[in-house]
Amino acid sequence: MSAIPEFIVNDIPLPVPDADGFRFTAQKIWSQNAGRNTATGDFSGDLIAKKYTVQLTYSTLTEAEFAVLSGFSESMTPFLRCRFPMHANAEKLYYMPEPTYTLRRRDARTGEYLYSGVQIEFIQK
Repeated sequence: MSAIPEFIVNDIPLPVPDADGFRFTAQKIWSQNAGRNTATGDFSGDLIAKKYTVQLTYSTLTEAEFAVLSGFSESMTPFLRCRFPMHANAEKLYYMPEPTYTLRRRDARTGEYLYSGVQIEFIQK
């Protein structure tokens, strides 16, 4: 069994996502002159960069774990220093939209709040 990669934001380790709960998407960034030629239909332009979007999914998080994630999005700092496995843990800057979740409920046994279906996303600067 392989180890689950570690995700670190502003030197704080994130809660471990679900085993199949992380997705990396590479996006090619094109120059402003990119587009389709209206006469031939051919696409032209220059590739200027490749950037990543990282999505993490959690089946269930405790209130404390959720607070770690939501603390990043509540910060007025626009960019976060992130170390993710697809960059060989080199530090890159990302921004983070608000986390989403499907349900917040109180655990009847412990009285603790739990968050279900949590998804967070980091988009490279």
